[in-house]
Amino acid sequence: MVEISSVCLQNALSECTNADGILLNTVEELDNMGLAYFRRKIGKPVWAIGPVLLSNRSHDQATITTER
Repeated sequence: MVEISSVCLQNALSECTNADGILLNTVEELDNMGLAYFRRKIGKPVWAIGPVLLSNRSHDQATITTER
């Protein structure tokens, strides 16, 4: 049985050959080996731009207040 995530990753990697480079939501210092792998495999620039966090909360809900 083929795992869906590996099929999606294979498709995404094949599409990267058409790009000038790729952005990955990770941190260079924490994922150095993984980034080096993608740089070798793709042969194009790979940039670590993370962490990028998305939220569904509104701005008011995401604001943390320290007043009580």
